[in-house]
Amino acid sequence: MKIAELRTMMNDAFSRAGLKEQKLFPKGTKAWCLPEGELIRFFQPQPYRRVWGFVFTGYVGIEIPRLRSWLASHPSGDPGIFHHSFVTHHTLNDADREMFMTDLEQRVPTDQWAALIRAKLEKLPSSLDDLVSACRENSDTLNGLQRPIFPQAWPFLLRWAEAPDAVAEIPKIGADGSAIG
Repeated sequence: MKIAELRTMMNDAFSRAGLKEQKLFPKGTKAWCLPEGELIRFFQPQPYRRVWGFVFTGYVGIEIPRLRSWLASHPSGDPGIFHHSFVTHHTLNDADREMFMTDLEQRVPTDQWAALIRAKLEKLPSSLDDLVSACRENSDTLNGLQRPIFPQAWPFLLRWAEAPDAVAEIPKIGADGSAIG
């Protein structure tokens, strides 16, 4: 089997699992999303083939449409660290990562993988209020999202959720790739 076949099989499995493929925002990247909720809870697949088989990884994340609209109308015109989405977490960092590996001789458990991904997404908050509460409580419902590449995302969210008009600075990405602000 080739990686393109695995992608096609997984796309079919995601559809059967009730996920919808969509762009996260205009000019944004496509992802597999739960169809309901104020927030977009998504998975962007990043499968790869090894000599011995396949590893099905990707990014679990949250996009906040209200924040995206606010960023689009911000005078700076720069979404800063939120260029692709609010926050993401790579599944290779999860304890269950070995569940998403298979040898070439094995049948690829596409429906099982799609169900596991959907379960990860369903654990995430579906509303802005629930997300803010989970952030304040450092809740396990955030899985690895509470440790994003840019940790400034969470304090920014708390300030923005309380008073969007009072937030002037959007955290930016510096020349060295680190977050500023």
